[in-house]
Amino acid sequence: GAGLPNTGTQSLMVALQELGYEPCHGGDFWLNTTLREEWSKYLFEGGDAGHAISSLLDAGFDANLDVPTVFAWKEMMDMFPHAKVVLTVRDSGEKWYTSFSTKMHHPTGMIEFNMRFIAWYSKLD
Repeated sequence: GAGLPNTGTQSLMVALQELGYEPCHGGDFWLNTTLREEWSKYLFEGGDAGHAISSLLDAGFDANLDVPTVFAWKEMMDMFPHAKVVLTVRDSGEKWYTSFSTKMHHPTGMIEFNMRFIAWYSKLD
């Protein structure tokens, strides 16, 4: 998926599972050391997007939603030009901001903080 958090990505994840897909959602990065390492390298160290994307396939995922994979939608389309992409959106930017800012995410950099924490945490495994 190419949608930001709080745009229906969890609902889309359930729908994809019902259709037989194995989607990777943001929370899967807390559970998989390899995903954390590859995506942290890509996002914060200028690592190869192809390695990060391949780590999803290697882990058995065949769909993805939410952060951090949303940041690589263009690279994924380059690798898989015939793939179907679902863009989830809110009905307005204001409603998205209200939803996003009242959850565990905060637009003032918490996503980056969380990903950096994951990168640090991954070194503990």
